[in-house]
Amino acid sequence: MKLAEFLKDYFDKKGPSGEKELLARHIAGYSDEFIISGEELKLIKDKLLKLDEFRYVEEIEITQAPTTMCFKGASERVETAVTMCLAEDVVFARKVKLYSITLTPEIYDPLAMTETVKDDIVISPLFHDPKDFTSYKTITVRWSPEELQDKIVLEKKTEVELKDDIISKVRKALDNPEEYMSEAERRVAVRFFPGSLSYGAEDSKSVTIKLKNRKLS
Repeated sequence: MKLAEFLKDYFDKKGPSGEKELLARHIAGYSDEFIISGEELKLIKDKLLKLDEFRYVEEIEITQAPTTMCFKGASERVETAVTMCLAEDVVFARKVKLYSITLTPEIYDPLAMTETVKDDIVISPLFHDPKDFTSYKTITVRWSPEELQDKIVLEKKTEVELKDDIISKVRKALDNPEEYMSEAERRVAVRFFPGSLSYGAEDSKSVTIKLKNRKLS
C-alpha cells in the first residue's frame, strides 16, 4: 500500500475534528486537523513500516520538534527538518528521522472548476477578492440554446417554463451546495531530517489525495 492510500483511509475513517479538538490543536500549535506528528505519529509508526515508500526502512525515529541537536565527537550542530511534497517514486532510507506528515490545504484545478458537477451546474470554492478581501462563491449554469428551442417545438413548453426549470435547478443547488462543488485535492507533505531519503527524483509527479466531504461535528 502507498502512503497516500493509507492517509486517505486514515483521515476518512477518523472523520472531521469537532470544535473542541480543533481548538486544542490550535493551542498546541497545529494549523489544522491534517497534521500527524508527535504521539499520534508514534501510534502509526508500525503501519508506516509496511508501506511501499518505507519498504527498506529498519528504524523510524519520531522527533518532537523540527530542529534537533546532533553531536559528533566534540562538535555539535543543529539539524533542521526539510519539507517535501510526496512524489510517486519516493523511497525512504534504512533509518528515517521523521517530524510530521501533513496534508496540504485544498487545491482546485482551475479548468475543473468550470466543468459542471450535477444538473449542468457547478459551485466554486470560496474565493477572496484581493481588493477588499470580501469572500464570495460563484455558480455556473450551462444550457444549450438549441436544446431549449427543441423543447419549445417538441415538448410544447414556453420560454417562461424553460427559464423556471433552470431557476429551479439553481435553487436546488443553493440548498445543497456540497453536491455541486468541484472535487478538491490535497498533497502529502512529509517533514524529515537529512539522510532519511533514499531516492526521489526532482521531476517526479506529486501525489494527490481526494478526501470525503468533511463537516465539523
